[in-house]
Amino acid sequence: MAGVSSGQIAAIHTLKARAGLDDASYRQLLDTVAGVRSSTALTHVQAALVIDRLKGCSTTSQTPRALALSGPYVGICRALWIAGWHLGLVGQREDSALVAFVARQTGLDHLNWLRDPADAAKVIEALKAWLARDAGVRWPSAPTGMAAVASGR
Repeated sequence: MAGVSSGQIAAIHTLKARAGLDDASYRQLLDTVAGVRSSTALTHVQAALVIDRLKGCSTTSQTPRALALSGPYVGICRALWIAGWHLGLVGQREDSALVAFVARQTGLDHLNWLRDPADAAKVIEALKAWLARDAGVRWPSAPTGMAAVASGR
């Protein structure tokens, strides 16, 4: 198979910047789309797939940090993420880092696609567990919120 061209690599990095992806999110996208962690390891065909995916992520916004997030679980996920940032657990407050976290937890490439209550519970409970474990946050013992939804209570 033909390797990635320098023009494709340049296009990938330009689109990465336009999409406002941090390094962790970018590498996660490469891994999800092509099974590699570096653009230089892509084949010509894989590079075309990555470019197509990045075109879908691109924004024309001047502030690459602001992603257009929507959906029923965005608010609570973002609130828990920002709480983790304020507690010093989250290194990057940007929505793109939250999107990468959601991808690792659920396999979904974007928080906007988080619609299933069971997937949402995975993300929310993982964030809550992280806050409890590393920052000593204490949550109510009775299942509330997404835990109650996921358990059917």
